[in-house]
Amino acid sequence: MSETSSTPAVEESQNKADDGVRIESIVYPLAIFTAIFTWFFAVRYPLWMDETGSYWQISGGFSQIWSRKVAGFAYPYVLWVAKSILGSSVLALRIPSILAMIAATAVIYKTAKDEFGYRAANAATIVFCIHPAVIFAAIDVRPYAFGILMTALAIRWMLRWVKTSSTRDAIIFGVLCAFMLYFRLVFMTILPIFGLYLLIVAIRRTENFRPRWMAALVPFLLLCIPLVGQVLHLFVKPESHVFAEKATIDELALAFAPDFVLALFALLMLGASATKRIAKPMQEKAGAALLALMIGFLPLLVLFSISKFTPLHMFVPRYYLCAVPGIAFCWGMMVSWVDCRWLRSAFCTAIALASLAINFNPTFTAQHGYTWKFAIDAAELNTSKDHAPVLICSGIKETDVEQVGVYGSEDIPQLSYYPLSSPVVGLPYSLTPASRRLIDQQIQQYAAKKQRFVAMGWTPAYPVLRYMIEKSDGAYEAHRVGVFDNVAVVEFRPKP
Repeated sequence: MSETSSTPAVEESQNKADDGVRIESIVYPLAIFTAIFTWFFAVRYPLWMDETGSYWQISGGFSQIWSRKVAGFAYPYVLWVAKSILGSSVLALRIPSILAMIAATAVIYKTAKDEFGYRAANAATIVFCIHPAVIFAAIDVRPYAFGILMTALAIRWMLRWVKTSSTRDAIIFGVLCAFMLYFRLVFMTILPIFGLYLLIVAIRRTENFRPRWMAALVPFLLLCIPLVGQVLHLFVKPESHVFAEKATIDELALAFAPDFVLALFALLMLGASATKRIAKPMQEKAGAALLALMIGFLPLLVLFSISKFTPLHMFVPRYYLCAVPGIAFCWGMMVSWVDCRWLRSAFCTAIALASLAINFNPTFTAQHGYTWKFAIDAAELNTSKDHAPVLICSGIKETDVEQVGVYGSEDIPQLSYYPLSSPVVGLPYSLTPASRRLIDQQIQQYAAKKQRFVAMGWTPAYPVLRYMIEKSDGAYEAHRVGVFDNVAVVEFRPKP
Protein backbone atom coordinates (compact mmCIF):
# COMPACT_ATOMS: atom_id res chain seq x y z
CA MET A 1 0.00 0.00 0.00
CA SER A 2 2.77 2.44 0.92
CA GLU A 3 4.67 1.53 -2.23
CA THR A 4 1.64 2.29 -4.39
CA SER A 5 0.99 5.64 -2.70
CA SER A 6 4.56 6.83 -3.19
CA THR A 7 4.57 6.17 -6.94
CA PRO A 8 2.72 9.37 -8.00
CA ALA A 9 5.10 11.52 -5.92
CA VAL A 10 8.13 9.88 -7.52
CA GLU A 11 6.65 10.32 -10.97
CA GLU A 12 5.87 13.97 -10.26
CA SER A 13 9.43 14.57 -9.09
CA GLN A 14 10.79 12.83 -12.20
CA ASN A 15 8.55 14.93 -14.45
CA LYS A 16 9.79 18.12 -12.83
CA ALA A 17 13.39 17.00 -13.35
CA ASP A 18 12.66 16.21 -17.00
CA ASP A 19 11.03 19.62 -17.45
CA GLY A 20 14.12 21.26 -16.00
CA VAL A 21 16.40 19.35 -18.33
CA ARG A 22 14.25 20.33 -21.32
CA ILE A 23 14.34 23.97 -20.27
CA GLU A 24 18.12 23.88 -19.92
CA SER A 25 18.50 22.24 -23.34
CA ILE A 26 16.71 25.27 -24.83
CA VAL A 27 17.95 28.10 -22.61
CA TYR A 28 21.68 27.38 -22.71
CA PRO A 29 22.07 27.04 -26.51
CA LEU A 30 20.08 30.25 -26.96
CA ALA A 31 22.20 32.04 -24.35
CA ILE A 32 25.44 30.85 -26.00
CA PHE A 33 24.15 31.92 -29.43
CA THR A 34 23.22 35.33 -27.98
CA ALA A 35 26.68 35.66 -26.42
CA ILE A 36 28.37 34.84 -29.74
CA PHE A 37 26.09 37.27 -31.55
CA THR A 38 27.56 40.14 -29.51
CA TRP A 39 30.78 39.74 -31.48
CA PHE A 40 29.26 41.01 -34.70
CA PHE A 41 28.01 44.50 -33.87
CA ALA A 42 31.29 46.02 -35.10
CA VAL A 43 31.86 43.62 -37.98
CA ARG A 44 31.32 46.26 -40.69
CA TYR A 45 33.40 48.99 -39.08
CA PRO A 46 36.43 50.04 -41.17
CA LEU A 47 39.78 48.51 -40.32
CA TRP A 48 41.41 50.21 -37.38
CA MET A 49 45.04 51.22 -37.19
CA ASP A 50 46.56 47.90 -36.11
CA GLU A 51 44.39 45.90 -38.51
CA THR A 52 45.79 47.86 -41.43
CA GLY A 53 49.20 46.70 -40.17
CA SER A 54 48.07 43.11 -40.75
CA TYR A 55 46.91 44.01 -44.26
CA TRP A 56 50.16 45.87 -44.95
CA GLN A 57 52.08 42.69 -44.15
CA ILE A 58 50.35 40.79 -46.97
CA SER A 59 49.90 43.73 -49.37
CA GLY A 60 53.35 43.26 -50.87
CA GLY A 61 52.56 39.69 -51.91
CA PHE A 62 53.43 36.28 -50.54
CA SER A 63 57.18 36.76 -51.00
CA GLN A 64 57.31 39.80 -48.70
CA ILE A 65 55.26 38.42 -45.81
CA TRP A 66 58.22 37.04 -43.87
CA SER A 67 60.21 40.28 -44.09
CA ARG A 68 57.27 42.35 -42.83
CA LYS A 69 56.99 40.96 -39.30
CA VAL A 70 54.04 42.85 -37.80
CA ALA A 71 51.12 40.53 -37.04
CA GLY A 72 52.93 37.42 -35.85
CA PHE A 73 54.53 34.69 -37.93
CA ALA A 74 51.72 32.31 -38.86
CA TYR A 75 48.70 34.62 -39.06
CA PRO A 76 49.78 36.64 -42.14
CA TYR A 77 49.83 33.46 -44.20
CA VAL A 78 46.33 32.60 -42.99
CA LEU A 79 45.19 36.12 -43.88
CA TRP A 80 46.87 35.92 -47.29
CA VAL A 81 45.01 32.68 -48.07
CA ALA A 82 41.72 34.21 -46.91
CA LYS A 83 42.30 37.30 -49.04
CA SER A 84 43.15 35.15 -52.07
CA ILE A 85 39.92 33.14 -51.70
CA LEU A 86 37.41 35.59 -50.23
CA GLY A 87 38.71 38.96 -51.42
CA SER A 88 39.88 42.01 -49.50
CA SER A 89 36.62 43.41 -48.14
CA VAL A 90 36.48 44.19 -44.43
CA LEU A 91 34.09 41.30 -43.79
CA ALA A 92 36.22 38.84 -45.78
CA LEU A 93 39.33 39.78 -43.79
CA ARG A 94 37.46 39.26 -40.51
CA ILE A 95 36.17 35.76 -41.35
CA PRO A 96 39.34 33.82 -40.33
CA SER A 97 39.27 35.33 -36.83
CA ILE A 98 35.55 34.64 -36.47
CA LEU A 99 35.99 30.99 -37.40
CA ALA A 100 39.00 30.62 -35.10
CA MET A 101 37.10 32.10 -32.15
CA ILE A 102 34.08 29.85 -32.76
CA ALA A 103 36.45 26.87 -32.75
CA ALA A 104 38.04 28.15 -29.52
CA THR A 105 34.57 28.46 -27.96
CA ALA A 106 33.82 24.82 -28.80
CA VAL A 107 37.10 23.68 -27.23
CA ILE A 108 36.44 25.75 -24.10
CA TYR A 109 32.99 24.16 -23.75
CA LYS A 110 34.30 20.60 -24.12
CA THR A 111 37.16 21.17 -21.69
CA ALA A 112 34.90 22.79 -19.09
CA LYS A 113 32.39 19.96 -19.41
CA ASP A 114 35.09 17.31 -18.96
CA GLU A 115 36.68 19.01 -15.94
CA PHE A 116 33.75 20.67 -14.17
CA GLY A 117 30.63 19.02 -15.56
CA TYR A 118 27.62 20.17 -17.55
CA ARG A 119 26.62 22.80 -14.98
CA ALA A 120 29.87 24.68 -15.38
CA ALA A 121 30.38 24.20 -19.12
CA ASN A 122 27.52 26.43 -20.23
CA ALA A 123 28.30 29.24 -17.81
CA ALA A 124 32.02 29.10 -18.67
CA THR A 125 31.27 29.24 -22.39
CA ILE A 126 28.93 32.22 -22.06
CA VAL A 127 31.35 34.16 -19.84
CA PHE A 128 34.13 33.40 -22.33
CA CYS A 129 32.07 34.69 -25.27
CA ILE A 130 31.01 37.95 -23.60
CA HIS A 131 34.44 38.82 -22.20
CA PRO A 132 35.42 42.19 -23.77
CA ALA A 133 38.79 40.84 -24.89
CA VAL A 134 37.08 37.98 -26.74
CA ILE A 135 34.43 40.24 -28.31
CA PHE A 136 37.21 42.46 -29.65
CA ALA A 137 39.50 39.66 -30.84
CA ALA A 138 36.72 37.61 -32.47
CA ILE A 139 36.42 39.99 -35.43
CA ASP A 140 39.85 41.59 -35.28
CA VAL A 141 42.02 41.27 -38.38
CA ARG A 142 44.96 40.20 -36.25
CA PRO A 143 46.24 36.93 -34.80
CA TYR A 144 44.65 37.00 -31.34
CA ALA A 145 41.70 34.72 -32.16
CA PHE A 146 44.11 32.09 -33.45
CA GLY A 147 46.35 32.58 -30.43
CA ILE A 148 43.45 31.89 -28.06
CA LEU A 149 42.46 28.85 -30.14
CA MET A 150 45.98 27.45 -29.75
CA THR A 151 45.85 28.25 -26.03
CA ALA A 152 42.53 26.42 -25.59
CA LEU A 153 43.85 23.42 -27.52
CA ALA A 154 47.08 23.42 -25.49
CA ILE A 155 45.08 23.39 -22.24
CA ARG A 156 42.96 20.51 -23.50
CA TRP A 157 45.98 18.47 -24.61
CA MET A 158 47.85 19.21 -21.41
CA LEU A 159 44.95 17.70 -19.46
CA ARG A 160 44.86 14.77 -21.84
CA TRP A 161 48.59 14.24 -21.31
CA VAL A 162 48.02 14.26 -17.54
CA LYS A 163 45.35 11.60 -17.96
CA THR A 164 47.20 9.30 -20.38
CA SER A 165 50.92 9.99 -19.75
CA SER A 166 51.23 9.39 -23.49
CA THR A 167 54.37 10.48 -25.34
CA ARG A 168 52.20 11.32 -28.33
CA ASP A 169 50.04 13.66 -26.24
CA ALA A 170 53.17 15.28 -24.79
CA ILE A 171 54.50 15.96 -28.29
CA ILE A 172 51.19 17.44 -29.44
CA PHE A 173 51.09 19.64 -26.34
CA GLY A 174 54.60 20.95 -27.07
CA VAL A 175 53.70 21.66 -30.71
CA LEU A 176 50.53 23.53 -29.70
CA CYS A 177 52.49 25.68 -27.25
CA ALA A 178 54.90 26.62 -30.04
CA PHE A 179 52.04 27.38 -32.45
CA MET A 180 50.56 29.63 -29.79
CA LEU A 181 53.73 31.75 -29.96
CA TYR A 182 53.73 31.69 -33.75
CA PHE A 183 50.45 33.56 -33.63
CA ARG A 184 51.38 35.95 -30.78
CA LEU A 185 54.56 36.07 -28.71
CA VAL A 186 52.88 37.80 -25.77
CA PHE A 187 51.05 34.54 -25.03
CA MET A 188 54.35 33.20 -23.69
CA THR A 189 53.26 34.46 -20.25
CA ILE A 190 51.06 31.39 -19.79
CA LEU A 191 53.82 28.87 -20.57
CA PRO A 192 55.46 28.98 -17.09
CA ILE A 193 52.00 28.47 -15.59
CA PHE A 194 51.56 25.34 -17.70
CA GLY A 195 54.91 24.08 -16.45
CA LEU A 196 54.06 24.87 -12.83
CA TYR A 197 50.70 23.10 -13.09
CA LEU A 198 52.29 19.99 -14.60
CA LEU A 199 54.96 19.98 -11.89
CA ILE A 200 52.32 20.16 -9.14
CA VAL A 201 50.34 17.34 -10.75
CA ALA A 202 53.48 15.23 -11.07
CA ILE A 203 54.40 15.78 -7.40
CA ARG A 204 50.88 14.88 -6.32
CA ARG A 205 50.92 11.84 -8.62
CA THR A 206 47.39 12.70 -9.72
CA GLU A 207 45.97 9.93 -11.92
CA ASN A 208 49.44 8.32 -11.91
CA PHE A 209 50.78 11.03 -14.20
CA ARG A 210 54.29 10.17 -15.38
CA PRO A 211 55.65 13.24 -17.16
CA ARG A 212 57.94 12.81 -20.13
CA TRP A 213 59.24 16.35 -20.14
CA MET A 214 61.58 16.00 -23.10
CA ALA A 215 58.78 14.69 -25.32
CA ALA A 216 57.07 18.07 -24.94
CA LEU A 217 60.17 20.28 -24.69
CA VAL A 218 62.09 19.05 -27.74
CA PRO A 219 59.42 19.77 -30.39
CA PHE A 220 58.57 23.03 -28.63
CA LEU A 221 62.18 24.25 -28.64
CA LEU A 222 62.81 23.14 -32.21
CA LEU A 223 59.74 24.94 -33.49
CA CYS A 224 60.67 28.07 -31.53
CA ILE A 225 64.09 28.47 -33.19
CA PRO A 226 62.74 30.88 -35.87
CA LEU A 227 61.21 33.01 -33.09
CA VAL A 228 64.45 33.65 -31.20
CA GLY A 229 65.31 36.84 -33.08
CA GLN A 230 61.88 38.34 -32.50
CA VAL A 231 61.96 37.46 -28.79
CA LEU A 232 65.38 39.09 -28.38
CA HIS A 233 64.08 42.15 -30.20
CA LEU A 234 61.36 42.54 -27.56
CA PHE A 235 64.01 42.86 -24.86
CA VAL A 236 66.58 44.87 -26.84
CA LYS A 237 64.09 47.64 -27.73
CA PRO A 238 61.23 47.31 -25.26
CA GLU A 239 60.28 50.98 -25.60
CA SER A 240 59.24 50.38 -29.21
CA HIS A 241 56.36 48.16 -28.06
CA VAL A 242 55.05 50.15 -25.08
CA PHE A 243 51.95 52.24 -25.72
CA ALA A 244 49.67 51.67 -22.69
CA GLU A 245 49.57 53.45 -19.36
CA LYS A 246 50.61 51.91 -16.04
CA ALA A 247 48.12 49.24 -14.93
CA THR A 248 45.62 49.96 -12.15
CA ILE A 249 43.75 47.77 -9.67
CA ASP A 250 40.44 48.67 -11.35
CA GLU A 251 41.74 47.30 -14.64
CA LEU A 252 42.79 44.08 -12.90
CA ALA A 253 39.30 43.64 -11.42
CA LEU A 254 37.55 44.31 -14.73
CA ALA A 255 39.89 41.86 -16.48
CA PHE A 256 38.31 39.08 -14.44
CA ALA A 257 34.81 40.04 -15.64
CA PRO A 258 32.76 43.05 -16.76
CA ASP A 259 31.06 44.87 -13.89
CA PHE A 260 27.57 43.70 -14.88
CA VAL A 261 28.68 40.06 -14.57
CA LEU A 262 29.98 40.76 -11.06
CA ALA A 263 26.69 42.42 -10.09
CA LEU A 264 24.51 39.63 -11.51
CA PHE A 265 26.68 36.96 -9.88
CA ALA A 266 26.22 38.69 -6.53
CA LEU A 267 22.45 38.47 -7.04
CA LEU A 268 22.79 34.80 -8.03
CA MET A 269 24.68 33.90 -4.87
CA LEU A 270 22.28 35.94 -2.74
CA GLY A 271 19.35 33.99 -4.16
CA ALA A 272 21.15 30.67 -3.78
CA SER A 273 22.06 31.43 -0.17
CA ALA A 274 18.50 32.48 0.66
CA THR A 275 17.12 29.21 -0.73
CA LYS A 276 20.01 27.13 0.64
CA ARG A 277 20.90 25.83 -2.81
CA ILE A 278 24.71 25.98 -2.70
CA ALA A 279 26.60 22.70 -3.02
CA LYS A 280 29.76 21.48 -4.66
CA PRO A 281 28.84 19.56 -7.84
CA MET A 282 29.68 15.86 -8.02
CA GLN A 283 30.96 16.07 -11.62
CA GLU A 284 33.92 18.34 -10.86
CA LYS A 285 37.20 16.46 -11.17
CA ALA A 286 39.89 16.52 -8.54
CA GLY A 287 42.38 19.28 -9.29
CA ALA A 288 40.00 21.13 -11.62
CA ALA A 289 39.78 24.11 -9.27
CA LEU A 290 43.58 24.34 -9.17
CA LEU A 291 43.68 24.36 -12.97
CA ALA A 292 41.11 27.16 -13.22
CA LEU A 293 42.76 29.34 -10.61
CA MET A 294 46.27 28.89 -12.01
CA ILE A 295 45.59 29.51 -15.70
CA GLY A 296 43.01 32.18 -14.92
CA PHE A 297 44.71 34.31 -12.27
CA LEU A 298 48.45 33.78 -12.63
CA PRO A 299 48.83 35.11 -16.21
CA LEU A 300 46.77 38.15 -15.19
CA LEU A 301 48.94 38.74 -12.14
CA VAL A 302 52.17 38.31 -14.15
CA LEU A 303 51.14 40.84 -16.80
CA PHE A 304 49.72 43.20 -14.17
CA SER A 305 52.97 43.07 -12.16
CA ILE A 306 55.06 43.72 -15.27
CA SER A 307 52.85 46.66 -16.22
CA LYS A 308 52.73 48.02 -12.67
CA PHE A 309 56.35 47.76 -11.60
CA THR A 310 58.37 47.97 -14.85
CA PRO A 311 58.47 50.37 -17.82
CA LEU A 312 56.81 47.63 -19.96
CA HIS A 313 53.14 48.55 -19.74
CA MET A 314 51.44 45.52 -21.27
CA PHE A 315 48.20 45.15 -19.32
CA VAL A 316 45.72 45.54 -22.16
CA PRO A 317 42.85 43.11 -22.96
CA ARG A 318 44.32 41.60 -26.09
CA TYR A 319 47.58 40.84 -24.27
CA TYR A 320 45.98 39.05 -21.31
CA LEU A 321 43.65 37.16 -23.62
CA CYS A 322 45.56 33.94 -22.87
CA ALA A 323 44.14 34.09 -19.32
CA VAL A 324 40.49 34.30 -20.46
CA PRO A 325 39.96 30.50 -20.77
CA GLY A 326 41.05 30.10 -17.15
CA ILE A 327 38.85 33.04 -16.13
CA ALA A 328 35.91 31.37 -17.89
CA PHE A 329 36.62 28.09 -16.06
CA CYS A 330 36.62 29.97 -12.74
CA TRP A 331 33.23 31.47 -13.50
CA GLY A 332 31.84 28.14 -14.65
CA MET A 333 33.10 26.50 -11.47
CA MET A 334 31.53 29.15 -9.23
CA VAL A 335 28.19 29.07 -11.04
CA SER A 336 28.12 25.26 -10.78
CA TRP A 337 28.07 25.61 -6.98
CA VAL A 338 24.47 26.81 -7.27
CA ASP A 339 22.35 23.67 -6.99
CA CYS A 340 19.33 25.13 -8.79
CA ARG A 341 19.01 24.89 -12.54
CA TRP A 342 16.51 27.78 -12.62
CA LEU A 343 18.92 30.18 -10.92
CA ARG A 344 21.81 29.05 -13.10
CA SER A 345 19.75 29.39 -16.27
CA ALA A 346 18.54 32.83 -15.21
CA PHE A 347 22.10 34.01 -14.53
CA CYS A 348 23.45 32.75 -17.86
CA THR A 349 20.53 34.26 -19.76
CA ALA A 350 20.87 37.58 -17.92
CA ILE A 351 24.58 38.06 -18.62
CA ALA A 352 24.14 37.11 -22.28
CA LEU A 353 21.26 39.59 -22.72
CA ALA A 354 23.11 42.28 -20.78
CA SER A 355 26.13 41.91 -23.05
CA LEU A 356 23.86 42.01 -26.08
CA ALA A 357 22.21 45.22 -24.89
CA ILE A 358 25.52 46.92 -24.03
CA ASN A 359 27.12 46.11 -27.39
CA PHE A 360 23.99 46.45 -29.55
CA ASN A 361 24.33 48.41 -32.78
CA PRO A 362 21.54 48.06 -35.39
CA THR A 363 23.82 48.89 -38.34
CA PHE A 364 26.64 46.52 -37.27
CA THR A 365 29.07 49.44 -37.46
CA ALA A 366 29.93 49.90 -33.79
CA GLN A 367 33.43 51.25 -33.32
CA HIS A 368 36.23 48.70 -33.38
CA GLY A 369 39.36 50.66 -32.54
CA TYR A 370 40.12 54.00 -34.14
CA THR A 371 40.26 54.07 -37.93
CA TRP A 372 42.12 56.35 -40.34
CA LYS A 373 39.64 55.73 -43.16
CA PHE A 374 37.52 58.83 -42.64
CA ALA A 375 40.53 61.12 -42.17
CA ILE A 376 42.23 59.70 -45.26
CA ASP A 377 39.01 60.19 -47.26
CA ALA A 378 38.92 63.83 -46.15
CA ALA A 379 42.58 64.35 -47.07
CA GLU A 380 42.01 62.71 -50.45
CA LEU A 381 39.07 65.00 -51.16
CA ASN A 382 41.10 68.03 -50.09
CA THR A 383 44.19 67.25 -52.20
CA SER A 384 42.75 65.40 -55.19
CA LYS A 385 42.81 68.45 -57.53
CA ASP A 386 46.36 69.75 -56.98
CA HIS A 387 47.88 66.67 -55.32
CA ALA A 388 49.29 68.72 -52.47
CA PRO A 389 51.66 66.69 -50.27
CA VAL A 390 50.25 65.07 -47.13
CA LEU A 391 52.35 64.84 -43.97
CA ILE A 392 51.22 61.88 -41.85
CA CYS A 393 52.26 61.21 -38.28
CA SER A 394 51.60 57.47 -38.32
CA GLY A 395 50.18 55.86 -35.18
CA ILE A 396 52.54 52.85 -35.15
CA LYS A 397 54.69 52.85 -32.01
CA GLU A 398 57.51 50.84 -33.60
CA THR A 399 57.73 53.33 -36.46
CA ASP A 400 57.86 56.26 -34.05
CA VAL A 401 60.76 54.79 -32.10
CA GLU A 402 62.77 53.02 -34.78
CA GLN A 403 62.25 55.10 -37.95
CA VAL A 404 64.96 57.66 -38.63
CA GLY A 405 64.04 60.58 -40.87
CA VAL A 406 61.02 60.93 -43.09
CA TYR A 407 59.54 57.93 -44.88
CA GLY A 408 57.11 57.24 -47.70
CA SER A 409 53.63 55.80 -48.08
CA GLU A 410 54.96 52.25 -48.45
CA ASP A 411 55.93 52.35 -44.76
CA ILE A 412 52.55 53.65 -43.52
CA PRO A 413 50.26 50.65 -42.86
CA GLN A 414 46.93 52.48 -43.06
CA LEU A 415 47.69 53.60 -46.61
CA SER A 416 48.04 49.99 -47.77
CA TYR A 417 44.27 49.56 -47.35
CA TYR A 418 43.05 53.17 -47.60
CA PRO A 419 45.39 54.70 -50.20
CA LEU A 420 46.03 58.36 -51.00
CA SER A 421 46.68 59.56 -54.55
CA SER A 422 48.72 62.57 -53.35
CA PRO A 423 52.41 62.45 -52.36
CA VAL A 424 52.90 61.32 -48.78
CA VAL A 425 55.59 62.14 -46.25
CA GLY A 426 55.72 60.12 -43.04
CA LEU A 427 56.81 61.73 -39.77
CA PRO A 428 57.17 60.52 -36.15
CA TYR A 429 54.17 61.27 -33.97
CA SER A 430 56.20 62.22 -30.90
CA LEU A 431 57.51 65.76 -30.54
CA THR A 432 61.24 65.37 -29.98
CA PRO A 433 64.28 67.43 -31.01
CA ALA A 434 64.76 65.08 -33.96
CA SER A 435 61.13 65.38 -35.11
CA ARG A 436 61.31 69.18 -34.75
CA ARG A 437 64.28 69.27 -37.11
CA LEU A 438 62.45 67.11 -39.65
CA ILE A 439 59.35 69.30 -39.47
CA ASP A 440 61.42 72.47 -39.84
CA GLN A 441 63.06 71.08 -42.96
CA GLN A 442 59.74 70.12 -44.55
CA ILE A 443 58.12 73.49 -43.83
CA GLN A 444 61.12 75.39 -45.20
CA GLN A 445 61.07 73.25 -48.33
CA TYR A 446 57.36 73.87 -48.96
CA ALA A 447 57.55 77.57 -48.03
CA ALA A 448 60.29 78.17 -50.59
CA LYS A 449 57.93 76.85 -53.30
CA LYS A 450 54.80 78.39 -51.73
CA GLN A 451 53.47 74.85 -51.73
CA ARG A 452 50.18 74.06 -50.01
CA PHE A 453 50.23 70.93 -47.84
CA VAL A 454 48.07 68.93 -45.45
CA ALA A 455 49.08 67.34 -42.13
CA MET A 456 47.38 64.45 -40.30
CA GLY A 457 47.84 62.88 -36.90
CA TRP A 458 46.10 60.81 -34.23
CA THR A 459 45.70 62.03 -30.63
CA PRO A 460 49.35 61.42 -29.51
CA ALA A 461 50.48 63.47 -32.54
CA TYR A 462 48.47 66.59 -31.65
CA PRO A 463 51.56 68.30 -30.13
CA VAL A 464 53.34 67.72 -33.46
CA LEU A 465 50.46 69.31 -35.37
CA ARG A 466 50.41 72.28 -32.99
CA TYR A 467 54.16 72.69 -33.49
CA MET A 468 53.63 72.74 -37.26
CA ILE A 469 51.00 75.46 -36.89
CA GLU A 470 53.24 77.58 -34.68
CA LYS A 471 56.36 77.05 -36.79
CA SER A 472 54.64 77.89 -40.09
CA ASP A 473 52.66 80.87 -38.78
CA GLY A 474 54.70 83.42 -40.73
CA ALA A 475 54.28 81.70 -44.10
CA TYR A 476 51.06 79.70 -43.82
CA GLU A 477 47.48 79.93 -42.66
CA ALA A 478 46.32 76.76 -40.91
CA HIS A 479 42.73 75.58 -41.42
CA ARG A 480 41.25 72.60 -39.65
CA VAL A 481 39.66 70.26 -42.17
CA GLY A 482 38.19 68.16 -39.37
CA VAL A 483 38.78 65.53 -36.71
CA PHE A 484 37.72 62.05 -37.76
CA ASP A 485 37.77 59.32 -35.12
CA ASN A 486 40.38 61.39 -33.24
CA VAL A 487 42.56 61.73 -36.36
CA ALA A 488 42.98 65.44 -37.04
CA VAL A 489 43.42 66.80 -40.58
CA VAL A 490 44.88 70.31 -40.97
CA GLU A 491 45.35 72.23 -44.21
CA PHE A 492 48.24 74.72 -44.58
CA ARG A 493 47.67 77.44 -47.17
CA PRO A 494 50.51 79.80 -48.18
CA LYS A 495 49.93 83.40 -47.17
CA PRO A 496 49.77 85.91 -50.03
